[in-house]
This record gives sequence, C-alpha cells and structure tokens, in this order.
Amino acid sequence: MAGSDRAMHKSRYFLSAHIDMKIQIPLLSLLLILAAAALCAASKDDAEIRSAVKNLTAAANALDLNHTMACYADKPYVSVFSPGPSEPIVGLRAVRKNWSDFFALIKSNHSELSDIAVELDGGLAFAYFTTTEEIVMKDGTRVKPLFRSTMIFQKLNGHWLIVHEHKSEPREK
Repeated sequence: MAGSDRAMHKSRYFLSAHIDMKIQIPLLSLLLILAAAALCAASKDDAEIRSAVKNLTAAANALDLNHTMACYADKPYVSVFSPGPSEPIVGLRAVRKNWSDFFALIKSNHSELSDIAVELDGGLAFAYFTTTEEIVMKDGTRVKPLFRSTMIFQKLNGHWLIVHEHKSEPREK
C-alpha cells in the first residue's frame, strides 16, 4: 500500500472508530439508564407487594373484613387454600365468606410475618413467608399456629392484588 493510501486507510479507520464511539457512548448510556429504570421499577414493585402482604396482615389483625377483602383481586379465579376447609375456596364471594366466618369465631387475632421473599415476573408475582399467629377464640381458648404462606399477586390497574393464597401448617418433626 502506498503512503497516501495508508494515510487514507488510517484516517477512515480513525473516522469510523470515532463515529462508532460517538454512537456507542450514548447507546451504552441509554442501556444503563434503562437497566437502572428496570431495577427501580422492580424494587418499587417488590416494596408494593411486601406492603400488600403487611396490609392484609394488619387488616386481619384488626378483624376488618372490608380492608381484608380490598387486598384481593375482584376476579372469578381468586382462590384460597387454607388449613380449615378441605376444598379450595374459589371466587371473591367465597373468599369473603371464609374470612367472615373466621372473624365470627374469634375474639382477636395477632399475626407476625417473617422471612418474606418476593419474586416478580411482569404483571405477576409471588410472595412466600412464615406467619406466627396468636388467635383468641370467642370462648377464650388461645391457639398459636405457625403457617407457611404463599400468595400470588397480579398487577391490576396499577395495584398488586392477591389472586391466589395458600397456607399450610408445617409438620412436626
């Protein structure tokens, strides 16, 4: 390659690399901004789901049926599996009746959550945790069950609402 051709080749390479850098830096910046935004959104959703679990617990502790039910999606596929009934509780009306029947049997309820974990995937998420409860029945009997709970949430109209709940009591060793 002649000297002038080499110089022309180097200048084209430099120009190409320079243009690529002009494009690469903003592109990389945009990707970093998008990644940070996605992390912030996931972090916000995680916090909202944790808050929803705590809101349900607070409403149940207050024996507040309306606030308890506000945590569930108004969808026909809402379902609950709990240690009491042998059949699944399906539909919002049935879930409401289950909570109403439970509140009618007890004088007080105190639940404490631990080990809350949340996993997100788009408009669906699940949370799992342990609940230690102290329930005082109307006759004064105290029960202290330990539950493992899993809740599936769906984001509807900007709010994370329960579409499925499963509670079980761990077996004694």
